[in-house]
Formats: sequence, C-alpha cells, structure tokens
Amino acid sequence: MSDKLYITPPRPMRTMIISQIVIGVLFLPLGIAFVFISEGEARPFAAMFAVIWIAGCAAMIIHSVKVLGLMKKGKFQIGEIKNENEERTGDVTARLRELEKLKEEKLISAEEYGNKRAEIMKEKW
Repeated sequence: MSDKLYITPPRPMRTMIISQIVIGVLFLPLGIAFVFISEGEARPFAAMFAVIWIAGCAAMIIHSVKVLGLMKKGKFQIGEIKNENEERTGDVTARLRELEKLKEEKLISAEEYGNKRAEIMKEKW
C-alpha cells in the first residue's frame, strides 16, 4: 500500500488567491478596452493582444478558483510513497506470468522454464 504525502497551505495563501481573483476580474475589461481604443493599422495587433490578455486573465481566475476549492479541504496531496516490497512482489509475479506464457507458447523449453523459474524464485521478494 502506498502512503500519501500532504502539505497544509500557509495562512497568507488564501489572501493571495483571493487577490489574484480580484486582479483578474479587474484586468479582464482592460483587454476589451484595448480593442476599442486602438485605431487604424494597430487594431488587428491590439485585437491579438486583447485575446492573449483575456485568456491570461481567465486562466488566472480559473486556476485561483480551483486552488481556493482545494484549500477548503485543508491540505494538498503532493505525492505518494510506494512500498518497495509491494513493487517487487508485483514484479516477480509479472515475471513469472510472462515466463509461463512463454512456456505455453513453446518459445522456451521445459528445462529453460525450470531454470529461469528457480532463478526468479531465489530473488528476494
């Protein structure tokens, strides 16, 4: 069985996430304003800039809302630690099954099968 590692977020993190949401919402209309303010040849470039600006603001808002939702749970999972014994047992069983399959398909002889099986069984589980 694998153990999960958790981290508890620091208290100021909630304030930073909320401020990111507020800044994202305030900056969102500025992207639209760039298109209306621009004139002449600059208008297509302003439109491209506005699309990138709006996408950035939207991404910042969406990410902040997701993180805020995770913070309500109280802690983040940052990783897993796998038990080496489980991994080796699974590896040995997989190797034995593969060896059995090779024998059934007559790709190895009974003698080769016996030797290899004995070799696998001698390994530390």
